[in-house]
Amino acid sequence: LEMTGFQLEVGDYATDFEHKKYGDELRDCRRYFYKESSTNPWGNAGYKSSTDIMGVKEFPVSMRSWPTTTGDSFQIRIDGGGQLQNSSSGTLSATRTSEECVQWRMSGFSSLSSGDGLYTCAVWGGSVSFSSEL
Repeated sequence: LEMTGFQLEVGDYATDFEHKKYGDELRDCRRYFYKESSTNPWGNAGYKSSTDIMGVKEFPVSMRSWPTTTGDSFQIRIDGGGQLQNSSSGTLSATRTSEECVQWRMSGFSSLSSGDGLYTCAVWGGSVSFSSEL
């Protein structure tokens, strides 16, 4: 049995069925949950120390509230003008969070030059999730 295009409502009166486009529905869902996984661009960052980098990740839409951050075997690949490197068993931590973005810090690198900028970062393995569910 396959059924589509119906809705259940509480009350004595039925309302018109709400048709939403996929993009609108995805945008609405991302207010509650957003996940980055392998090979997605992660953005720019800077070296914090010889083993750590820091950056800011903007969310695709404003989240409902400040999200919690969870990493799952998360790794970042960096290109710092000749210093192409993957994090190795590093830790991702959210140092500041808002509905719009997260400021993050990632450890697990070696021999970085403190204060230098990075050209690109990308999620290299695992995933990171941001949740502001009810």
